[in-house]
Amino acid sequence: MTKTVTYKDDAYDVTLVVRQGTRRDRIRFDQLRFGGQRPIGSLEERVATHDGLDSYAACMAVTEIEGLEVGSLDQFLDLPDALVDEWFAAVVEENPHWFPFLQTPPTSDASTES
Repeated sequence: MTKTVTYKDDAYDVTLVVRQGTRRDRIRFDQLRFGGQRPIGSLEERVATHDGLDSYAACMAVTEIEGLEVGSLDQFLDLPDALVDEWFAAVVEENPHWFPFLQTPPTSDASTES
């Protein structure tokens, strides 16, 4: 499964193909996130505060990139916020098991309640 994100403005013309992660991608995600260090706070807390390292790691682990140079965290953090938001949303959509706390719980249908 994949999801394609396209983003274009005066400075960027980017195509991102986000795929469902493999076990290897999950290990890469963790390596990029932790870099041999223990994180401060839970993943849920860091993502909730838009921790750049976690979103960078998730995006880089499962994305093929065209039209964009993103080799470092600094390059990622300098991208337009709108682009990163779309990109990260696609990563979460394709890999909800990585971010279960970001999933919306199902709502109950009032017509089935007694």
